[in-house]
Amino acid sequence: MIETRLLRSFLIVAEELHFGRAADRLHLTQPPLTRQIQQLEEELGDIRLFDRSRRRIALTDAGRAFVEEAHAVLDRLDRAVAHTRSIARGEAGRLRIGFISTANYSVLPRVLKSFTERFPAVRVELHESTQNEQIDGLRDGSLDVGVLIPSVHDDSLEGTDLYREPLVAVVPRDHPLARKRGALAARSMRDEPFVLFPRALAPSLHDAILGYARRAGFSPRIGQEARQMQTIIGLVAGGLGISFVPACMQELRRSDVVYKKLTPAPPEVTTRLVWPRARRSAVLESFVVAARERRRR
Repeated sequence: MIETRLLRSFLIVAEELHFGRAADRLHLTQPPLTRQIQQLEEELGDIRLFDRSRRRIALTDAGRAFVEEAHAVLDRLDRAVAHTRSIARGEAGRLRIGFISTANYSVLPRVLKSFTERFPAVRVELHESTQNEQIDGLRDGSLDVGVLIPSVHDDSLEGTDLYREPLVAVVPRDHPLARKRGALAARSMRDEPFVLFPRALAPSLHDAILGYARRAGFSPRIGQEARQMQTIIGLVAGGLGISFVPACMQELRRSDVVYKKLTPAPPEVTTRLVWPRARRSAVLESFVVAARERRRR
């Protein structure tokens, strides 16, 4: 294996074509530099890189060809070192992010914009997935970090709160409830069919919605179920029922639905950034810092 110091010394001599000047640049005396070039020639198989028969040395044909190859090797090594250092500083690498659909309407776009502007060399892979799918991915290593509404405590995971928001009602624009002024009383929806998601997809949010309805004096009659919040709102627009959704979904502006505040005060939903306690990389650290800077309460 040829040492990189021999390649660097060779390239300096090739630039100067003078051992004395090259030795000065390398902060060596001439004899050690001459021995380095001789060692390099020996390690290449006793190939002469310089013609020393004249007063001024010159590159041989083999030497001229080796200049290009030596530059390529050292350039590649320098890039590898720089890339490795960037990864160690959390400035490069890959980050696999799972997220629930509601996060795309609240804090996630701001966090991603801040992070990718600061760390453009990090390859971000986004995976829209349910809470349970994210937990599985964080445990098996297919995800590095998740953005979700947590339901149970897991000692293998740690995280930080990103966003808290209340529930709001969403009703069809032509529904009588849409014409009421001010906040809607939750009990006024007791006779309406609800459009919700299956509890298995997000137990904590599902339980918060049903618990709020029960405190208002009724148990929601679920007429339709859908996996995504966008689909739920679409079904509401189609007249299949009403729903309670996180307030961030008001960012999904549709002309065929109306979002209404609720009374009494509805519960707040917390969106949380979560990652495996045992796998905290430098890139993840950088993302957590960016997320904490851009989080909103």
